[in-house]
Amino acid sequence: MMAFYIGVVVLFVLALLFILWPYIRCHAEQPSSADLRQSTNVLLYRDHMADIEESLATNAITQAQYEELKLELERNLLEDSRVSEAETEPPVSSRKNIMVFGGVIAALLVASVYLYSQLGAYEAWQVKAALDNRSELERQYLSTGDTALESELTASAKQVAEKLAAAVARKPNDLQMRALLGRTAMSSGDYTLAIEQFQAILEREPELSQIMAELAQAMFLVAGNKVEPEAKLLVGQALALEPNNTVALGLSGIASFQAEQYENAISTWRQAIRLQNPNSANAVALLRGIEAAQQRLGIDPEAVAAEPQPQQQPQQPARANSVVNPTVTVEVVLADNVEASPETKVFVYARAWQGAKVPLSIARLRVADLPATITLNNAMSMTPAMNLNSAKAVELVARVSHQGTPVPQAGDWQATLGPVEITANNTQPYTLYIADEVL
Repeated sequence: MMAFYIGVVVLFVLALLFILWPYIRCHAEQPSSADLRQSTNVLLYRDHMADIEESLATNAITQAQYEELKLELERNLLEDSRVSEAETEPPVSSRKNIMVFGGVIAALLVASVYLYSQLGAYEAWQVKAALDNRSELERQYLSTGDTALESELTASAKQVAEKLAAAVARKPNDLQMRALLGRTAMSSGDYTLAIEQFQAILEREPELSQIMAELAQAMFLVAGNKVEPEAKLLVGQALALEPNNTVALGLSGIASFQAEQYENAISTWRQAIRLQNPNSANAVALLRGIEAAQQRLGIDPEAVAAEPQPQQQPQQPARANSVVNPTVTVEVVLADNVEASPETKVFVYARAWQGAKVPLSIARLRVADLPATITLNNAMSMTPAMNLNSAKAVELVARVSHQGTPVPQAGDWQATLGPVEITANNTQPYTLYIADEVL
């Protein structure tokens, strides 16, 4: 933002120089009329003095006459000098012109600022700066695992949401800002707000296939990872407009899988994998879905190796342990002193005991659901590349979040436990008693 303000000041100064330069140059090159008159008076005085001095030398006038004439010349020169000094003061009309000129410049400046605030991209600059700041904090958090950055991440996410909401409130027809607000809400887990924004966009532009797919995705998450009829209809419409939309293809495959149409799910997910980087986290997740569908059909995934596959197979996530189907069972209990409404969100997750503090498996509940017993597994990971196999030991966290985000902030309530060893099919629950307030 500092570069923006510096640019505004520089442009304003250049504009002033462009407007005032002819006036400055004119006054610098031309002497004033008062200066010209004063120099003329001095020359005339010297000429007259030379004449009377010559007359005195030739005895054309007496000494008394000479003194009288000299005194008269000096008196006239002094009087003319006073008149010249008076002329150096600008007349009233000139002062008025200067005031009017200054007023016009000030009015132009105020009008420019107002018009830019109404028609320009100042809010877009603010949103971009907030997004860049959040991205940098997320990069540092993921690379270092520094928990001290969590409060900054929370404040940054809140700032982004506030600026986007303000931009949408001022310009409801700015579909780009609405899309950004919807995607930001999706990333923070506020799926209701995301649905509102995507629906508002489609009311104005009903044939945006990507927005249809993202709206269906938000509905899928709100419904507890189920493709309801309305979401399925949106997926069909998105694919009719854009057959290679990877988000819609992924959801279409999930709908087929949930309807036990496993061949359709496999075919759809394979198409989605061909359209993206096969090493991406999304491609890895789709490949695991294909393997699950093949198992439901009684097909050994290794037996279909001869079938056409993407040229480059997705890489499997790095494993810190070799446990098959690792699970961690958590019993979450809320202390009596915790003040929270029944609809307040509760996040239960496992994160690496050492390393980046990214959730490896996460579940979302409400205060009304407590006490509850949750079994965390790899299917509940945020990305397939970072799951319970990514760590030898984990820290268990249960947090009551008043803002509805997994990043802790002041006023939340939480409980932690660790280190906990990763084992296969562990049904022995670990109890998390939420009683500590985040300061």
